[in-house]
Amino acid sequence: MPEALICPFCRTKLVAENQLPVAGRGSPAKEEQKPGLWRVMFFNLLCPGMGAWKLGHRLRGVIVFCLITASIGIYTNEILPQIQRKVDVALRTGKTSGLSTLEADISNNPWLDVAFYLYVLSFIDAYFLVANSAKKPEPGDAA
Repeated sequence: MPEALICPFCRTKLVAENQLPVAGRGSPAKEEQKPGLWRVMFFNLLCPGMGAWKLGHRLRGVIVFCLITASIGIYTNEILPQIQRKVDVALRTGKTSGLSTLEADISNNPWLDVAFYLYVLSFIDAYFLVANSAKKPEPGDAA
């Protein structure tokens, strides 16, 4: 076949490596393309930090994910004992009036706010990563 690179019988190269077609000019090789803004935001919505991950900033994506997960974990670790105490008292005594103050008791914890603001910042970070990747000149372009 004319587009064959290797002979199917003897396995010799039919085309030298430096004469291979360049990607984007009729080559079957697929060019690596960065995802667009909407796709990055969708990935970030599914999992914070995944937008940066998909743009090639893997460490940045992992750090964002770990920070948000850690803040949610700390929040959960701090409020669960408070909830458990109130529920135990309500089950032992039968008085559920103490449960009405539960919302006020756990609303003073700042870790859920930290997780929320980190989540919002992950979208802002992903936006700027997309904007910066669109501005980068291609290698070989004249400056």
